[in-house]
Amino acid sequence: LHKEYRRQRQMCIRDRKSTAQAAGVLIERIADQDRSKLTAISRNIGLSSRTLQRRLKYCGIDFEDLRDETRRSEALQLIASGKYTATEIAYMVGYSDQAHFTRAFKRWTGSSPSRYRSLLKDDR
Repeated sequence: LHKEYRRQRQMCIRDRKSTAQAAGVLIERIADQDRSKLTAISRNIGLSSRTLQRRLKYCGIDFEDLRDETRRSEALQLIASGKYTATEIAYMVGYSDQAHFTRAFKRWTGSSPSRYRSLLKDDR
């Protein structure tokens, strides 16, 4: 029983490390649609795509959800900075055009990027 517990604990630590590595690489590469795909990320951290998927799943994470959350988090930071247009942010977080980004942003926040930005300004 003790050996099984220790084995499961080691697997969990390893899987969390893989998840953290994948998230880190995603943040670095989020602007490039090809380099932020599962195959490119898994190759970068030295795992097969299937192994990375399995490890993420073991931690309760889906790769596409992780990528979406990374895009959301980066977009919110960039919008809050006030330095970039919505079009610039769209490309910076890996969308091929502003329309796709705006739809995703509405899904994340319930409002368009311009409306969200104006709400941020009103709060200041």
